[in-house]
Amino acid sequence: MTRDVVCVCAFPAPHQALPGTGARVGSKSRAASAIADNSDAARKIKDTFRSKMATYIVSVLNPYRRGDCTEGKITCTEDFKYLARKLTHFVMVKELKQLHSVDALECSDSVKHKTRDFVKKYMSKYGSIFKRDPNDTKEY
Repeated sequence: MTRDVVCVCAFPAPHQALPGTGARVGSKSRAASAIADNSDAARKIKDTFRSKMATYIVSVLNPYRRGDCTEGKITCTEDFKYLARKLTHFVMVKELKQLHSVDALECSDSVKHKTRDFVKKYMSKYGSIFKRDPNDTKEY
């Protein structure tokens, strides 16, 4: 009596989820490749997004410079510029991680809404006056 043993070892394709984990294989590598894509077309798309997002973040941060601001008041121009650069960079990287390709990077209304909420939450953690962390010397 012989038995035919069939071993089926199926691994999911990189774009499919692993069973029971909910994690996608290769999503980090796709995000890293989208961020690191330095082709001319990708660079142009990133620059356009960065420019539009920087303008929007500056408009969202402007109320934090006013004298009547009660939460997260920005007291000097250097801190304002630092925050605008940092938040623009952070939002762009965060959006690129969510996308499969750089071509889908767009400054839409939903991205602007998420950005406004993020800035509000970010500034509220500083209390009444924004104080830049002296250990944070990274330039964006």
